[in-house]
Amino acid sequence: MQLSLDHLPGIPGWLLILTMILTALLLVAIIFSPRLWLKFRTHKFVPRNVMLLVDKWVNTSMWLRQPKLVLLALVNTFLIWVVMWSTNLLLFRSLGIPFGGTAAGLVLVLVYIGLIPALMPGNLGPFYYFTQLSLIPFGLFQTQALSYAVILHAIVTLPPLLFGSVGLLIRPRTRTT
Repeated sequence: MQLSLDHLPGIPGWLLILTMILTALLLVAIIFSPRLWLKFRTHKFVPRNVMLLVDKWVNTSMWLRQPKLVLLALVNTFLIWVVMWSTNLLLFRSLGIPFGGTAAGLVLVLVYIGLIPALMPGNLGPFYYFTQLSLIPFGLFQTQALSYAVILHAIVTLPPLLFGSVGLLIRPRTRTT
């Protein structure tokens, strides 16, 4: 089954341009902020709390100027997204849903957009809503999309909870004084 672009709302062209501009501004801020801040912070009109906050931001972003660390972070991010995309594809296959990579990617992107606010513990509501929202344009019934969402949520949530609990139980205990 193919996704028809006629069923999706049109995305305004200015949104892509705005995203590119904001990304460029972020890169400029990351690259030039230490030098600019060293010159700017010497002025007397900068309140102390603002100065400390910006100092902290500049110092914590220093690793972004090290190409090896940035490349490692990008590779890890890419691998994580590939695993999550593959999880969606495998779950489609196991449930007999005839969707491909586009649907798997749309589920991934919309679920993460929905989880950005972190509205509730476990993100149950946003996770289920955005998973269903991403599958319905492909022709899946709402009940099937909900079933998919519940199973996907169990797959991505339960193993870390179980392994984390086991890890906490078997780790060596340290005394605090």
